Amino acid sequence: MGKGNRNRRDRDDRPKPQPQQVAGMAADEPMPKRDAPGEQGRWAQRVLDQTLHATLFLLNYVAFVDQGGFDVPVTEARREDETQQDYEKRRDVTRMLKETEAAAGSWAELCVDELRNIKPSDAGEVAKIILGEGIEWCRQSSFDPRPSDMVAGARSLLQHLCPAEHKLDAVASMMTILDAVTKGRRLPIDEIAPLNPIGTIHAAAALTGHLFAQAECVPDRAATQRELIDKGKQCADSLSGH
Repeated sequence: MGKGNRNRRDRDDRPKPQPQQVAGMAADEPMPKRDAPGEQGRWAQRVLDQTLHATLFLLNYVAFVDQGGFDVPVTEARREDETQQDYEKRRDVTRMLKETEAAAGSWAELCVDELRNIKPSDAGEVAKIILGEGIEWCRQSSFDPRPSDMVAGARSLLQHLCPAEHKLDAVASMMTILDAVTKGRRLPIDEIAPLNPIGTIHAAAALTGHLFAQAECVPDRAATQRELIDKGKQCADSLSGH
């Protein structure tokens, strides 16, 4: 048996998250078994559903950053015809507008809405998909982020996009993830997601959103957003049978 088959078998043999009901998330149900008679189609549909909602959730964080999320590192270069003072004014106005949008519940509210489509037992896989996007961006750009920068950037995003009642859990999940990364350990998503599904998803999105904000990691934001949008559309089309 090949290594790939062994790895897939090992993943399938791991204990599956037990169904639980979490306020603000979809009604939970067990993950279909991939190799069980008559369940392969349901398993494939559930995987597509996880990918769709992970992508849509991440897009809210990405859109917040791309539209000038305040307290997010500004990576857009100053224009050639723009003085430093004009650049700072433009940046401050953009942040003020973003703060107004956040207060009105735009991207933050969309995150809340998207969580209502995610089952609690899918939280781990959703977080892994989100983190996987950031890992791939780093791989493609050879970007090596500093953990201290990751903490500051992700905290800032959580401050404005994560509901108050989940912020402490999200920060705790974020620190646990970063600790594993810096020590070269396996990502502990399977352990923390069942205990803190909403916080884990927000933590993954905040870390990945911070990477999106770095020009060295994501030099072409528009193209990256388009890739995410296309991925979500492909999943939605597959789920609808198109």
